Amino acid sequence: MARIKYTTEFMSKTALFYSVYNKNVKDGPKSILKQFLAEENIDMAKNKTGVDKAIETHKVFQKLYKQSEDFTQMRDNLFSPVFDNLKESVQFLKTWYRRNVRELGNWGITVDGDNAVKYPPSFEEKYELFITFYNKNKEMGEKSPLIPFLEENFIDMDKDKADADQANEYSLQGKQARLDYKEESNKRDRIFDPIFNSIRAIGQFLKRLFPKEMHKLGEWGYNIVESSPQMRVEIKKNPAVE
Repeated sequence: MARIKYTTEFMSKTALFYSVYNKNVKDGPKSILKQFLAEENIDMAKNKTGVDKAIETHKVFQKLYKQSEDFTQMRDNLFSPVFDNLKESVQFLKTWYRRNVRELGNWGITVDGDNAVKYPPSFEEKYELFITFYNKNKEMGEKSPLIPFLEENFIDMDKDKADADQANEYSLQGKQARLDYKEESNKRDRIFDPIFNSIRAIGQFLKRLFPKEMHKLGEWGYNIVESSPQMRVEIKKNPAVE
């Protein structure tokens, strides 16, 4: 039994639309879709304008998505060494407070019932933990037990603080980019989804028109798949670019 296989990728969907649109334009007044489009009140020219707009919105979405990924990568690259230094410092303090490991709580460090240090999973929580740790060390001044460890291991906590703050700024920028690209994605879908529904409706019409010659739908850009309990074979591939 043959069926239409629809893609889920946006640009491939637009390619299918253009295939149907171009075939309809090429066939002109003799197009087999003429009466169906009129009956269903589908304006292909208007839809093309909508698809063009949706594609422009998609490009903005892609740009913002890339920015979000870049900001996240820059955040992680900058903050990872800072947090590594923090964990090494915590291990030193754990030996320093070996008779009372709970003292690490005053540095913002969580210790479980087995005296194991537990670090938070998210960047935001890690950043907050680092700031608490940094402030505690500053507050203790020359009395901080960390001083010899930091000096011996060439750890500059002020530099780490500057890097952590910059990483947090990247994180905030990444969050904003994510909010923006989601908005653009929603805007794109609001424009395109109703149009693609009409492409599905056209596909169903063509299936009814060619019940014994489903391969003809390939001329309109539709992917036709032959299904059976044993196998599924693709007969005609949509030339859409992913």
